[in-house]
Order: sequence, then C-alpha cells, then structure tokens
Amino acid sequence: MLLKIGQLAKQTGLTVRTLHHYDAIGLLRPSGRAENGYRQYNRNDVARLHQIQALRRLGLSLEEAGALLAGENADIGAIVAQQIAQLNSQIENATLLRDRLQRLQEDFVTAAEPDLQEWLTTLELMAIFDKHLTPEETARWRTHAQASRADEGRAWKALAEHIHGLIRAKVPPESEQAQDSARRWMALVDPHLKRSPQLMLKMDALYRDQPDLQAAAGMDHLLFEYVGEAAAHYRLALYARHLTPAQLEGMHERFLRHPNGLWVALCRDLGALMDTGAAPADSAVQALCLRWRQLFAECYGSDPEVKARILHAQANDPQLVLGSVWDTPLRAYLDAGLAHLEAQEASARETSHV
Repeated sequence: MLLKIGQLAKQTGLTVRTLHHYDAIGLLRPSGRAENGYRQYNRNDVARLHQIQALRRLGLSLEEAGALLAGENADIGAIVAQQIAQLNSQIENATLLRDRLQRLQEDFVTAAEPDLQEWLTTLELMAIFDKHLTPEETARWRTHAQASRADEGRAWKALAEHIHGLIRAKVPPESEQAQDSARRWMALVDPHLKRSPQLMLKMDALYRDQPDLQAAAGMDHLLFEYVGEAAAHYRLALYARHLTPAQLEGMHERFLRHPNGLWVALCRDLGALMDTGAAPADSAVQALCLRWRQLFAECYGSDPEVKARILHAQANDPQLVLGSVWDTPLRAYLDAGLAHLEAQEASARETSHV
C-alpha cells in the first residue's frame, strides 16, 4: 500500500512542509511517484520515518539522525551518552526552577500582601547569579539560601536602605550608629562566609562590579566602602577591651589600612589546601603561613605581647568571632603550619651558628 504525502503527514502528526524538507535534505525520500508527480511512500518509507521520529525524541538533530540511519560514523554509545548528559542538564535546570518557585511561594505567596516588586527583584538576582556563577557555585549559593531564614532577603534590603540613609545624612563610619549597622551586616554575612569564603569573595566582587546587581539589591560601591570602614572601627573598639590604651594607639592607623577582604582571601586559599589534604609542612601551606605572619604584623605590629592578646581575643571574644573566617579546624591547621615554619627557622638559625 502506498501513501500520498498528505496521508503520511496525517498518520504521523507531521506537516506536509516537514516531509518536503526531509525529502530535500535526503533524510526521507519517497520510494515512488505517481503519474502526476505526487510523492508516494511505501511500508519501508513509513518505517524509516518512525525511526527518524524516535531519534528526534531522543534529542538528535536531523543531521545526526540521518548519519545514524545511514551508518556513517555513527557511534551509538556516544550518542546515547550525549543524550543522557543533556537530560541530566535538563533535570538539573528543572529542579533548580522548581526549588526557586518553591522558595518564592514560601516567601511571598503566604504573605498577606505579596509584593510584586520583590518577586521581580528576586528573579532578576537569580538571572544575574546564573550568568556569572558556575553551576556548582549556583548550587552552593542555593544551599546557603535554603539554610537561611525566609525573611533574610528582606533583612538585607532593609539594612541596605538604613545604611544608605546614614550615608546621605553624612553620619561618620566611626559613629556608634555606623558601627552598629556594620555589626548587623556582619551577622547576616557570617553564616555564608563561614560556609564558603571562596564563594563569598566572588559574590562580593559581583556586587561591586555589576551595576545591574547593585540596582536590583540596593547595594553599591559607596555602601560597601562605608560598611567596610564602619566594620573596621567596630572591631577596633572590640580590641580596646583586650589591649592597653598605648597598645591600641600603636596599632590604630595600621589596622584601619588593612581591609578584612585580605584575611578572607588568605583564609580561602588556606582552606582550599586543607580540603585537598595538604600537610601543614607542604611548601604551599608554608607560603601562606608566611603571608599570614606578614599580614598580621602589618595589621597589628610585631610586639609579642600585643600578638598574644590579639590571638587570645580572636579565639575567645564572641563578638570578634562574628564575621571572622577562622573557624576551629582552619585555625588549628594554620597553627600547625606556623609551628612547622617556626621550627624550620629555628633549625636554620642553629645551623648558621655552628
């Protein structure tokens, strides 16, 4: 039995135009022609068309389907592996979209008066993160967000608006108001920072460099600089409880010249080595220990008593721990590296005196 092109199109759910295209590219040519020139398809043609449709449902292009059916460089295993990878990607994207919708539903739909602007801002932020973060970083950030309070986004927005108000009112960063705002800022940052310093550094860079992100989140360079200065004054005031006035005066200007980002970057690099299992005596770890010692001296000076007091304060004052990247395992790893460095230096000094 031979089928005309219209009959075949109706049977398979395709359009006549599609079948014409298949004929033109050599993918499915009718086996016969009627006297009037109309295409006629036999049983084998219909079977081939069903094979083409099956391959298209797997996601193959027309070119790939044609090559596979012709047996031309057709690696079936590779094709199947490619389709599995594509499906995994689609599943991951669908899961991400579902999670986002669930979070939006939890955050806004249950509210008495859902705010359309907050919906749009959240969606805009998600689009920006997707553009600049790797899939792994996006997944990690999503995990962070899920572990946070549902109203954290609104807390960030309210705090950013409050700080902009301080800036407009020309309230100095060293004021109590500014320092309290910095403390609240660090309290919001702290959980994310401790989970992943590397991701937080990248997020910080994004917020500083992307105007669209700044506009959507209400944060800009001016805000970040102001918070950084206020946070430095806040931490300096905390150190005043652990140092003498003379010791504090000696490190005051030096401390304010070194932003916390330098410590976060050092923590990120050291943590990455710790995660790989590098020993404290490893040359890369030792290089970071030297960097830590130099940065510490630049921030706090070289007085041994001041150093001892600062380290004790950082380990025991809960307010100084807030916003700090040095959790217990990383601090122990650093201490082991510093101990090895000091032992090597002591041995070198002994050798030089022999």
